Amino acid sequence: MLNQSWTFRAGDFEIGQLGRYALVQGIGFTANIGILAALVEGADLGPLVAQILSLPAVAAVSFLAHKHWTFRPPLREPEFARD
Repeated sequence: MLNQSWTFRAGDFEIGQLGRYALVQGIGFTANIGILAALVEGADLGPLVAQILSLPAVAAVSFLAHKHWTFRPPLREPEFARD
């Protein structure tokens, strides 16, 4: 996963990351569709304008979710617990 190693420098792949990645992407997709529907149907904007408005917000939230949850660095053991 290029995103994992290049963008987030998250180290080795862990199977749990795949599920978290899919969940964040699914939530982002659903949020994008919901925002688009609200802007097109509720605010009477054109589809292109609605997408231009929704894309930055969804992308930013997805990026932060991936950074702080999906690809977070593994937790370190305290020094005293290694003995």
